[in-house]
Amino acid sequence: MLVCYGLPESVMDDCGEKFADLVPMRVRQDSIQSNVADFLQHQASKSKGRRKLVEIDGTISGMDVSDQLAASSGSDIDMATADADYNEALGRFMRNEIAYDEFMEMTGGVGLNEEAADFDDSVVDEELEETDVAMKSSRSHRYLDSASANETFDDDEMEDEEEAGPSTSGFVSIMRPLGSVPVHSSPRGVKAELSRILVAANNGEEIDEDRLLGIPIELRNSGPPPEQLSGRNVMFKSGSSALPQRSKLSKTLDALLGQANVIYAKGQTKEALTMLLEVIRQEPRNPDAYRLVSDIYKELNQSHKCLQYGLLAAHLNSRTPAEEWVELGNLARRLQRIEEAAACYGRAIKVEPSNWKHYEKRIETLDEIGLRPVAMKTRLMAAQNIDHSSAKVDFDWFESLIKTVAEYYIQLNDEEKAIMALEAFVLRSREFGRKVDSQHHTLVGMWVARQRFEDAAKSIFALCPGITALDEKGKFAMEIKFNNAGYTVTPFPPKKVHRFVVGDTLSSVLLIRLIVCFIRLGRKDLVPTLVDKLFEREIVLADEPLYVDIARAYQAVDCTPHAQKYVEHLLARHCFAECADVWFLYGQLLSARKKLEEAAGAYERVLDIQPSHVDARINLSTVQQKLGMAEKAFETLRDYDLDAGSSLPDERLLIRQAEFLSQRQRTDQFVRCVRMLLTPHFYVVHQNVSVIKRRVTAGTGKTAVAFCNGLRAAAFNSVHGSALEKFVKRLGAIAAGEDRPPSEMTATQLHDYAFKLLEILLSQERYQDALHVCCYAYLQPTICKTQKTMETFHNLLMFCAMKAHYWPLAFEYLRWFHMASLNNHSLLVPADRDLLFTRIFNAMNHVFCHSQNVSYHRYVMRALARMPGNIALQMISGNNSLITGAYRHALGS
Repeated sequence: MLVCYGLPESVMDDCGEKFADLVPMRVRQDSIQSNVADFLQHQASKSKGRRKLVEIDGTISGMDVSDQLAASSGSDIDMATADADYNEALGRFMRNEIAYDEFMEMTGGVGLNEEAADFDDSVVDEELEETDVAMKSSRSHRYLDSASANETFDDDEMEDEEEAGPSTSGFVSIMRPLGSVPVHSSPRGVKAELSRILVAANNGEEIDEDRLLGIPIELRNSGPPPEQLSGRNVMFKSGSSALPQRSKLSKTLDALLGQANVIYAKGQTKEALTMLLEVIRQEPRNPDAYRLVSDIYKELNQSHKCLQYGLLAAHLNSRTPAEEWVELGNLARRLQRIEEAAACYGRAIKVEPSNWKHYEKRIETLDEIGLRPVAMKTRLMAAQNIDHSSAKVDFDWFESLIKTVAEYYIQLNDEEKAIMALEAFVLRSREFGRKVDSQHHTLVGMWVARQRFEDAAKSIFALCPGITALDEKGKFAMEIKFNNAGYTVTPFPPKKVHRFVVGDTLSSVLLIRLIVCFIRLGRKDLVPTLVDKLFEREIVLADEPLYVDIARAYQAVDCTPHAQKYVEHLLARHCFAECADVWFLYGQLLSARKKLEEAAGAYERVLDIQPSHVDARINLSTVQQKLGMAEKAFETLRDYDLDAGSSLPDERLLIRQAEFLSQRQRTDQFVRCVRMLLTPHFYVVHQNVSVIKRRVTAGTGKTAVAFCNGLRAAAFNSVHGSALEKFVKRLGAIAAGEDRPPSEMTATQLHDYAFKLLEILLSQERYQDALHVCCYAYLQPTICKTQKTMETFHNLLMFCAMKAHYWPLAFEYLRWFHMASLNNHSLLVPADRDLLFTRIFNAMNHVFCHSQNVSYHRYVMRALARMPGNIALQMISGNNSLITGAYRHALGS
């Protein structure tokens, strides 16, 4: 049935539709109370063969619990009066027949959000709880001691947990080819959730570990308060002092918890469950109650419920040891709940990041369910964190593991992860005494390319034995320490270096990289000694381009005099005397220092060596124009294609070039020249994006015409991602950063050049390019200042959008034109008005036949409200309804 939004009652009656009364959505009130507790309590109350309840007179162990028991009975009444569908959905969720997301959808709650689970930053260093209770000890003794343990538990007295001894079994499974392991069938309640998780993983999204564990959204990121873990001491203000007191509510629940342990030890399982669930209802973030319920279900041989409560207990306790997570993972795996097992092993890795057994199990489970991206991240973490001495693995194992990860991320074009894999390989190679000079060179080069200069310089000092920094006393200026995950270099950059000791084992490539890193880090004082060491060596032909990087590094930090002196030193050497790149850089440095005549000589030298150097030709013409040699500058540019350059010539030269090409009828070169001429003016549109949101008028006084902001926004969106936009942003930013004279072009001149360019593109049937030029000209502030120049491109928007098949802009233009016609239709004679609206509606129908959007339908419905009974609009509405499947409304229209 079609739903009409925002229509008056008369229009709704005309549609002939009867609208059903919608029942308001029930607001959930159970964000604190535990549905799990209420459901299990309800199940326990109606179970067969029920035992006689323990008679309680309102006190347990001397504590008054009558208020808590009354709350429990109240929850029974609420359960009895709750909605039947809600109870059924809750029962299906607890029986593991539906996933948590489906349960929330059925009950009108909020679904789970996809949260980033960054495995790279997830390793935490935290003291672990010492577990003294053996797994095979008597259950009754464990429950009897639980209440007293809650009283004496103290976070400050936690001791580090001893790691279990390593084992070398099962390494082959980590390197097993992906997809070779058959996926086992999962329980019904997991399949729907797993399918959504697989889709998210395949789309490159991060996986929410809490979602894999099935943790309700109310309990996420909400571990037990500190008072729950430290005897529940809370602060109450009494007068002017704050004294630590025992919470009466917490004492009562402690008494309930202890009594539940006592009666369960006596074999009264149902009564113990009832009390434990009451504790959960009152304190849903208390891990002890969940753990005891999990143990009860374990002895009752109800493994799925045992796992569910065990996961909640482990999640709520921030100090859950790795062994407990592994135990839960093993249980989940036996129950074929593989994704939950993988999440459990991931939590174990967070607790013990150096234990390879956790990585092995997690990788096996992730491969089994097809979560390849997460499996590769886990492999990368294993390569970075595993202690090879305790794990007793060799270099071949690490090489195979890292190679698998690197190849995967290279295929994905994920450079950051590929760098991390390469770094792990270089570090592991050093541990095993292997030489990987080429890989280290590649790693340093990738760091420099990504401007991670500190990482690159640290790796050179840490991993290359051929360089050392000494202070005035002859001691090491930096301290280098190695650990399992990498190394540390302190202080860096070094505060004071008296001299560098550079050996022959350090390659010239790494020495150049180190010099570049110090320059970019702002430590030019450390460079002269290293440069002297560099020029003492023989220059290799393959390393010549890297020598120029030092001058470019000086140029990047605005140290032009240092860069010029270094380049002059290069040109004095025979191998660089005929290098076009060095002479071009020298010309740029001289131009920056206002030495124009010397700069012109440098650029001429570049053209003598390499006549096809476009940037040198453009820069030379600019310098010649500044020196007053206009004719010579024009001759420098004439008959050359400047489109491949990375800079823009002077505007006056481009104007002369355009006139010359137009006279010679060289159309393609004229298009490229005019595009370069208009680029700085089109770039102003990106510099003033906020202007698009303002109300713009063309003309003054009575002739002022206001233009639609929505139309301007649609025109701006139409150029987004286009080749012209990339060209304008690249060269426009360069032109804006240069010291160029202000433009002398008027609005009429800009209009004429843009219109001529548009005319040629349309004649060549390059409709997409024509649309982009038209939109830029329509948004250009100088052109917008006069109504005459503005209206030309405003009127061409509809034509270009139709030809380019860009329907959003066509619709926005028609909507603007329709509204303008409605507001001024009284000025037209009836025959002309009918003909005008007929043409507008025909154009609208043409757009709607090619493109559909909900905003189109809403606009048509609003237009019908303003023009009731209009046949053309009713036909358009009927066509839209046919396309969307609203056949009844189509018949009514």
